[in-house]
Amino acid sequence: MTNDLVVVTAIRAASSPLFCETTRATVAVSDPERTPTYVEGSRTAALLTAPNGTIAGLLDPAWPGARVSTTAPSKDRYQADVVHEDGLFAYLSVIGPDNAAATTIRPSGDDVERALPKAGAPLVDAPAPADRSSARGRFLDSCIDQARAYRVVVDAASLVAGRDRGGPTGLQGGHGGQRRRCRRLLPPGATHRLHRPGHAERHRRHRGQNPSGRPRVWTADR
Repeated sequence: MTNDLVVVTAIRAASSPLFCETTRATVAVSDPERTPTYVEGSRTAALLTAPNGTIAGLLDPAWPGARVSTTAPSKDRYQADVVHEDGLFAYLSVIGPDNAAATTIRPSGDDVERALPKAGAPLVDAPAPADRSSARGRFLDSCIDQARAYRVVVDAASLVAGRDRGGPTGLQGGHGGQRRRCRRLLPPGATHRLHRPGHAERHRRHRGQNPSGRPRVWTADR
């Protein structure tokens, strides 16, 4: 299973399932020695829950499939069917599993949602966290914290603050060949110009209002 930033691999080694999440900066692997915590009344269990959005594990043989729902700290709710094969499943969450207010799962064709317990901490190989002691680093921290209320920020700890983008509300960050842009929340009622990531080539601008105080925060590959 894969998207533009995260690849999930599942294998069976000596009958023990093993899951691996790979990004440009980190590798996270499930612990095959850990005893699974099963969903109540089933043989479904998460074996890997990783900060970059991966939820993967065992699927009850009696379940024809499953649907996972995650609730963000912002109260936004996301759900989708899992990818499954040979009794294993994988799901890439919009919200990082460690930051979700709630995570549930239900068998396909069943409306009853059940709490999906998180797996224990994975084994992780990652670079040292980026230095965020500078003013730009603190700005980037603020952007990331706001964004996490709405979606996972892949490899957040290793992102390095780059040059300013968009005056006091914009910043470019990244690592290696990866570049992202971040715009921090403005005060409620503020009027401001926005560059939406993903439209950089067209340099499309518009004026926007923020009467509710909901963060206007985006991160995107470039």
